Amino acid sequence: MSRRDLNRPDPRCLLRRRRSSLPINPLSFQPPRPIHHGLGGPRLYPSLRCPIGLPEHVWDPVFETRRPFDIASENTPYIEILDRWDGLEDAIQEFVRGRDDMSERFETMVRDFKAFCAGASIEGLETGRDYASTSMALLDDKCIKDGKISSRPYLGLLTPRDLYRELRKKRFNSASSVPGQCPETKPDREPHSELLPDAERRLLFISDPDRWSILTLILTASSNQATAVCELIDCYISSKTSIGVTIPSNGFITFRLAFSLEYFVLRTSSSFLDSRKFKGKPLRHSQSLSFLAGQSIPLQTSNQHQSDHLYQGQISCMIFGIDKHRWIAYLLADTYVESGEQSSAEYLNDDYLEGGLRRDPLTDGICDAEKPILDPRVYFLKVLEIQSTKVSQEWVNLVNSLQQTIDEYYSWNSFYSGERAFFDNVGARGNFSVLTINKNFMKLRELLEGPLQGLKELCDQGCKEEVSPKLLLSSKTIIVSSTVPLNTTDASDSSSFK
Repeated sequence: MSRRDLNRPDPRCLLRRRRSSLPINPLSFQPPRPIHHGLGGPRLYPSLRCPIGLPEHVWDPVFETRRPFDIASENTPYIEILDRWDGLEDAIQEFVRGRDDMSERFETMVRDFKAFCAGASIEGLETGRDYASTSMALLDDKCIKDGKISSRPYLGLLTPRDLYRELRKKRFNSASSVPGQCPETKPDREPHSELLPDAERRLLFISDPDRWSILTLILTASSNQATAVCELIDCYISSKTSIGVTIPSNGFITFRLAFSLEYFVLRTSSSFLDSRKFKGKPLRHSQSLSFLAGQSIPLQTSNQHQSDHLYQGQISCMIFGIDKHRWIAYLLADTYVESGEQSSAEYLNDDYLEGGLRRDPLTDGICDAEKPILDPRVYFLKVLEIQSTKVSQEWVNLVNSLQQTIDEYYSWNSFYSGERAFFDNVGARGNFSVLTINKNFMKLRELLEGPLQGLKELCDQGCKEEVSPKLLLSSKTIIVSSTVPLNTTDASDSSSFK
């Protein structure tokens, strides 16, 4: 074959180009899969079977119908399948690293998980020995049968030990893959209790997760859920801001819809409210704003026993699904910033269980738990909308309050009223010298700069992609196509990208 022949267009290519302009049924083609592309991380490339003109970010039609799956695998914790660990630290390491024994990617995650769970034990969850926790959980399991919703008995507030026992029960029985049926299964450890419907759609809310509740998630996640649970825990512990969708490129196809939001709130209290520790330090940052509350300029309170504080908060959500009928929604949230002096149990009872009504905690109590949203993508958007609005309001309140107080301090009226010497005097009484004020302002800036920059990047990326809510719900499109990536996502199976 001559060089001239090599440069000549292939007639078959021309035919394919002409045909690509014809109407296309998107369901007849495979969606694109993320491919690892060197050190640059994951990128999306059109499938070889995906014609020109089909959107790259595609919601796989396989998720639209009930799929057969390995029931035994979903009913068995991944940590039991591994069965090659000795002690808690080994269990955490094997859970995080999973099948990729030689990978160095998750070493930081392993160290963080071990540090956070230090002091907790499997024996403590099972027997109560050396167990102490203030974290609380709400669990809601539902199933659809002949168009009707059936639920497992609602158990109210659960301690990590209670949650551990519930999550150890079988989620499905052997007939649960039959379309249109909602089989019932007996719990493993309660043979005399009533039969339970399958937990096809599970909502799990954990307030102020501590070492015991995080360990519970690790010890009860199935093999398919393991990666999703790892990402969720990592985002929560590390206070990350992100949003993204992951559809693995190999193995059993599942989906993960996730977002994490870091924020700060302005609250009046007598002391720091969060007692959880991580690597010997408080899990969440805080800073007293007493240096802004002079004798004549209180920020929010004049109570001499209380002062204004900045408290760090985190909301991390993960929806993992086999298809649109079988999925789990996790939400880990810092409620200590809301409950104040109340315990988590008192706060959750007041907000979500008062008067016998059950409110959906993942939607901040706005949605009725008895009228569930069954589509995982619609539910994800609703939770994201509510939680991001809440975080936005906290940021606006914080910025406005700080701006008002700073303006008062630096107003000309204060200088003209004879307080200029007070600001110029480095040796002024207490914490009100100009040197101390400037130092505290620098700390404040360092504390807030990172989270605000993360939110800005997230919003900027979303604006560039121009993703509308209508597009997000289209069966042709993946639900979110712009992300600030989850840093711990496996580069070979993530569709999130910068």
